[in-house]
Amino acid sequence: MTADTTMEITLPVGRVRGVRRHGWSEFRGIPYAAPPVGTRRFRSPQPHGAWSDVLDATRFGPVCPQEFDAIDAAMGADDQPQSEAGCLTLSVWRPEQAASGSGLPVMVWIHGGALSSGASSWPQYDGRAFARDGIVFVGVNYRLHALGFLDFGRFGADDGRPTTNLGLQDAELALRWVRANIAAFGGDPENITIFGESAGGAMVNGLVASPTARGLFRRAVMQSGTCVRLIEHEAAGQITRNACRLLGVAPDDRAALQAVPVRELVGLVGIPGLLEGVDTPVTFPWLFTRDPAGLDLDGLEAVDAGRADGLELILGWTADEYRLRRLTRAPDGLPEDLSPLGDLTGALLAAHARHRPELDPVELSEAVLNHQHFYAPALRIADAHARRGGSVHLYEFRWRSPVLGGRLGSCHALEIPFVFDRAVAPAFHGPLPLPARLVEVMHGSWAAFARDGNPSVPGLVWPAHRPGSRFTAVFDTDSRVVEDLHPDLAALWERARPEQIGIQ
Repeated sequence: MTADTTMEITLPVGRVRGVRRHGWSEFRGIPYAAPPVGTRRFRSPQPHGAWSDVLDATRFGPVCPQEFDAIDAAMGADDQPQSEAGCLTLSVWRPEQAASGSGLPVMVWIHGGALSSGASSWPQYDGRAFARDGIVFVGVNYRLHALGFLDFGRFGADDGRPTTNLGLQDAELALRWVRANIAAFGGDPENITIFGESAGGAMVNGLVASPTARGLFRRAVMQSGTCVRLIEHEAAGQITRNACRLLGVAPDDRAALQAVPVRELVGLVGIPGLLEGVDTPVTFPWLFTRDPAGLDLDGLEAVDAGRADGLELILGWTADEYRLRRLTRAPDGLPEDLSPLGDLTGALLAAHARHRPELDPVELSEAVLNHQHFYAPALRIADAHARRGGSVHLYEFRWRSPVLGGRLGSCHALEIPFVFDRAVAPAFHGPLPLPARLVEVMHGSWAAFARDGNPSVPGLVWPAHRPGSRFTAVFDTDSRVVEDLHPDLAALWERARPEQIGIQ
């Protein structure tokens, strides 16, 4: 085995130096946008200019300023250097033999973290396994929390476009950079798959919905995340006013906003006062805002309107999405209220009790929330896309972590080490090795989908979803495809109004 060596390639924007590993090459921390500081804070991202010297891409750039906690660490993350100025970067992993013009499929990962934490450079998101499978993998960073999702659209325009959904605008600009430069890494700019988990899945859905992102990618994977609910401008404006009151600045005072220390902006995360006076039910302050000049339709409305026509999709969820949240933040019960479900509540609780009679009352409520926030939105988007003749595949991840005596279950984000073939968090997924066949099938399905839109692999023929025959891949130690998974629950969720599903 030879030692790692550096290498250089030429991009349209300049030369870049990366590292040749054992079976793949890495180019880390490449800036795709100008530093979003000073007069660029709370403004649409601007492309990073070309460079004349060789850009050193042998190490990751800093991540967006954020709070790092024990749960992040348990899930495999490490506390990396932070910088508002240098956070808009991306990193590329490519196969060892890739060269300019190789025409390899491209996968672009958008990390999760409730739009308030996370980074594509976290160890669990390392793209080496995809590179070894002949795929050019890209991980993208974007602005988080107040920096990326406070809505200033009511308080002044930004070059004709409201300063709304800035984190989503960052991801779109990153995709434009990928389209323009990925061929130099050996990727095919006409064969790009975007994928993300949790808030990253919602970002992917937002890009599918955004009219300005059309044509930037060919396929999309939404893992445990959609954006079927948007904050309307009035509610978003109230959140912004609350944030500015807490910061001691006026929302239309650009100079004062641009001078607020970044740690004060990070400190807004989790402050209950952000939601005071908001007249619509909102659980998280950092969500996408309806924007007439950009994200004018939510993720389901956009699919119904045909904005996903021509795209190939995968959507899915885990069997116990809310388990991690309940065990770590609300061990005696979940604070979320089922009352918005109205007369559906009793029927849904009864149906879940029939499916899983071992669950206690708190766990039954958790199961309903799992479906309300993850399963039902994914199913509606899949049905809408299939009705329009689109290709869409559904999955449910059921493998249970042995951690905490099995109580962690098939929790939120547990599928990530299987998708990435990357196990770095035994406190989360349990001791190594992970079930080899499940890793092979799930990682292989994602790679196969990126190649040609067909996620079937040896041992798992995964048909497309069709209205009336909802084929769903169930990922477990004995992965299989089930036709019409949860038919009674699906029928109940079809009765729910749009405002009764999704995270708000």
